[in-house]
Amino acid sequence: MMTSRDVLHTLQRIWDVRSPSRWQYEDIERAELVGDYAITFHLRRPNRFFLHFFSSVTMSILPWNVEFSGRAIVGTGPFRMAACTDQVLVLEAFDDYFRERALLDRVELWLIPEMTSGERQYQLPALEEASAQKEQTGNQLAYQEFGCRYLIFNFRRPGFQHHPSFRKAMRLVYDRRLLMRQWMNSHAAPADSFLPEKSKQARYPETSLAEAKALLEESGYAGETIQLYFCDKQEDREVASWLQQRCEAIGLQLSLHAYCFSETLTRRLEEEADMLIAAEVLEKDVEWGLLRLFKDEGIFLYRFFNREQHELLEEHLRDFVRLPEEAERARIIDRIEQLIRDENWLLYGFHKQKEARYHPALKGLSIESFGWVDFSKLWIRR
Repeated sequence: MMTSRDVLHTLQRIWDVRSPSRWQYEDIERAELVGDYAITFHLRRPNRFFLHFFSSVTMSILPWNVEFSGRAIVGTGPFRMAACTDQVLVLEAFDDYFRERALLDRVELWLIPEMTSGERQYQLPALEEASAQKEQTGNQLAYQEFGCRYLIFNFRRPGFQHHPSFRKAMRLVYDRRLLMRQWMNSHAAPADSFLPEKSKQARYPETSLAEAKALLEESGYAGETIQLYFCDKQEDREVASWLQQRCEAIGLQLSLHAYCFSETLTRRLEEEADMLIAAEVLEKDVEWGLLRLFKDEGIFLYRFFNREQHELLEEHLRDFVRLPEEAERARIIDRIEQLIRDENWLLYGFHKQKEARYHPALKGLSIESFGWVDFSKLWIRR
């Protein structure tokens, strides 16, 4: 049973473990337990996003009297964790869930390293015994993710990335349209924003390597090696290699370094990377997702920007959570993204077109936040 004590414990734990998401709860002055099923929060200022923050994935409620384990998380959802390893997460329907019981008895989430980036397969093992059969009987659901892939500069480390001309040169080298033509085909679209709808309205002028070379010389670059980091997966390796070749054409030396997903939150990246190929995916609560981009300590925008940049962003965002009109908040985001474009703090790359493949007997499939489906809504047609 979830009680108010669990809510208070979860909130306190966010502070105790110094969660990157604790910024969402800084407006809480104090909390009071009113009863087993009521809790009162006293805020330092009006905050229209308070319910967004409290219903976000980062505030998933944990029990106060069970020691936390990442391999056996106890939550309040329609499934319980039956097993969790590095390769598979097994979920089983929780019969005592407070709403409707999930229609599927069991879900297994398998990590398949060789699977194409951006592809997820929802299979029914009893009905899919051969890949040929999957090709003949499978359906596909295509969708575009919220968020984008981008190249970011590390402003917490000394180097040429601090020079505006160097970043302008990299903007020309990192040609989004050329990247689409040579690598992504129809599986991606060029990005000029974190939001695909905004990117569709943008214009992407032709770029010149000669102009990029002139800007590189203007920055004072004299053959030094620049450290580029990327996640160790096929798509990022291909983009990094393509970028290295483009840089060689203007005399810029890139050294490529792959990091494992488990290293994402380590200090190594801030200490060693001059530039990094990254990706951020937003959930359907887009405004909350955009705030998280600029304020969450676990995200590269926060980790690679310096104090002056954070102060400037905070100046723009100071009144965001208090504004009543969505249009007013949208203008703030527009100003921030325009600042990022003008200064080339990061270079927007592309929006990934993804697809989910599934057996036609699997019904109720719709894409939810972060590109996942709602497993509690899935059912199998006989």
